[in-house]
Amino acid sequence: MKSRIFPLILFALICSALAGAYLWKTRSSGTPTRAAAAESESLVTVKKKKEAPPAHRLPDLNESYCLDPHATTCATGWPSIDPTGRVLSDAAGEIRALRVMRNIIRENPTWTSEQVQDALITIIYSEKRRTRFKDSFEWVKTALTNFIKEQPATVFSDSEKTTLLDRLAVIELQLPPPAAVYADAMDLVTKNTVYYERTPQGQMRLRLGGAYLLNTSSWYNMIFTLGHEMAHAIDPCETYQADITPKIYGELVACFVDAGWVAPDRSECGPEEQVSEVFADWIASELMGKALKVATKDYSSTDRTRAAINATRDLCDQASTEDSLDLSLHQQPRIRIGDIMGKNPSVRHTLKCEPKKNDSRYCRFNTLPSALSSKETTR
Repeated sequence: MKSRIFPLILFALICSALAGAYLWKTRSSGTPTRAAAAESESLVTVKKKKEAPPAHRLPDLNESYCLDPHATTCATGWPSIDPTGRVLSDAAGEIRALRVMRNIIRENPTWTSEQVQDALITIIYSEKRRTRFKDSFEWVKTALTNFIKEQPATVFSDSEKTTLLDRLAVIELQLPPPAAVYADAMDLVTKNTVYYERTPQGQMRLRLGGAYLLNTSSWYNMIFTLGHEMAHAIDPCETYQADITPKIYGELVACFVDAGWVAPDRSECGPEEQVSEVFADWIASELMGKALKVATKDYSSTDRTRAAINATRDLCDQASTEDSLDLSLHQQPRIRIGDIMGKNPSVRHTLKCEPKKNDSRYCRFNTLPSALSSKETTR
């Protein structure tokens, strides 16, 4: 038995030695084992990754706004948020106001309509909201007053400047309570409307719908909105009605037409004019150029851009909502946001946008022919 086992053991040892020699030969000859092949493949993959070109970088929010203010503003979702607050859609604000009214009625089924209105106004026009909008109104009034004061004699004569300043000084912001303040327009409490009007008695006032107060906590939107409405007190058609139109307004309107902001056949004051609304957007954009410099020193690039976006974010859906502004008088959002606000030199400078080819053609008092010719004369 032992004699048979020994040859078998010897045979096994010989086979083992031959196998070991074969494996040593294949490894030393460069043919990789499975583990070595896997390691080699991983090194190739890493090498390829290092050599691959960098992925295309999408522009950040600031770059997007500088390239296309309208598209960037209107692509922002709801709510639109900046460091000072938010802006909701027009419809959202009105729904919130109606829900407040519905809850009041459910909780007080025996109340009269007057009692419901009083409670609704107390809730919506809270002291905190009233203070916020009053402060914004005063800021706009001061900024617009200074804007007129700082214009040189080549823009306004002394009498023209005095007349415009007197009109701005008497504008009143009307906010309830009491409910009697809006007695002639009680439906305004649940609307997103903000408007300027001159009463038959000559009173000039701004009124704010309750839904707008619920909708907006962004300071920048308040500044643009209130600036737009206050500008109507001195717009070319409002001053034309009062027979006090400054001479420079003729050149300014001509610039609006050249810029494509006002249709040539709608540049005369009348039922179908576009001048007053474009003027109001233009003034509001000038004020936004100042507003963006006030608190944005410590803002990031994104924060500054969100502030600019919120100034006009609520204009995006005006062409599609039933309760939107009358687009027969207002220009399309593409022009209001993209051209008038988005191309304002002060706004673009604050956002650090690269200058565009046509930036110098933006309508401003100091680029109008009379102002330029006067500068040339004094040189």
